[in-house]
Amino acid sequence: MWSLDFLFRVSVAFDVAALATAVIAPILGLVTLIRSGWQRARPTFAYLGYVCCAFLATSFALHLALDGGDIFMMFVFWLVPFAVAATVAILMTFAIDSSRGLWILAAATILLGLAQLVAEFSPGGIGGVVAVLLLAAYFVYTIVVLVVTVQRRSEWWSSSHGEA
Repeated sequence: MWSLDFLFRVSVAFDVAALATAVIAPILGLVTLIRSGWQRARPTFAYLGYVCCAFLATSFALHLALDGGDIFMMFVFWLVPFAVAATVAILMTFAIDSSRGLWILAAATILLGLAQLVAEFSPGGIGGVVAVLLLAAYFVYTIVVLVVTVQRRSEWWSSSHGEA
């Protein structure tokens, strides 16, 4: 029972982190836009969008693991901000069109969306092996986003601070 209480606290912490990211990411993007201009702000917008998606995906995955299929009644609370952040990030990726890191993140985001769609329409719904595979997809997505974002920090951090 102690482990479930601990995991619940972790999931609440990720809920708060996802909410904070969804609120702070656009603000940081706008500050970068004001300070550096549109050309230099695009990579920052894109990476912040993918990071926001990663936090939302992790928050949802933790609740799926803890609450089971009941969490899909609340799916829209993750879907709407995820869809907005993913759309902005993918559009910025298309606008930049030269960053390998952003293309990796765009492909990962699209694959995660397809995995969710396939899971939704799988025979028998989301349960058992399908749920485990979906959870794995969410956690792998988060790891990919965070690793690529940290590795490519110079693409979006230096340009947002006028160093590039």
